[in-house]
Amino acid sequence: MLGFNSITQIHWHPYSPNHLAILDNKQKFLLYDNNDIDTPELQLNLNEMLEPISRSKRRLYFPSMESEESTFEDFQFGEENQRNDFSEMSVYFLSSQGDIFCYSPLIFSGFRIETIKLIQLETAYESN
Repeated sequence: MLGFNSITQIHWHPYSPNHLAILDNKQKFLLYDNNDIDTPELQLNLNEMLEPISRSKRRLYFPSMESEESTFEDFQFGEENQRNDFSEMSVYFLSSQGDIFCYSPLIFSGFRIETIKLIQLETAYESN
């Protein structure tokens, strides 16, 4: 059984015909492989990511969402572009306050990407 409460948004991942993403009303982002819908392959508790954390932990910090009134309302996967900015490995979240936040890289089993992009991602990671 899928582990969410009430669905806020749901989208298929554009680079994997087997992955379905769900944003639920408890502020969880869940990514399921349709070959195993009992357990999410990826689960992000967006509420936990609201706390200030160090950059070394490589998690999100959403300073404008410290108010309990703000919630995540929608999400969209990034698309490939000519800027080589790894957008296709990103998911963007829209808050009820109108802010947009990014989680990247979003890589999971079955994700297909060109080898050159992985090399560029590794180079970018090593330079930070």
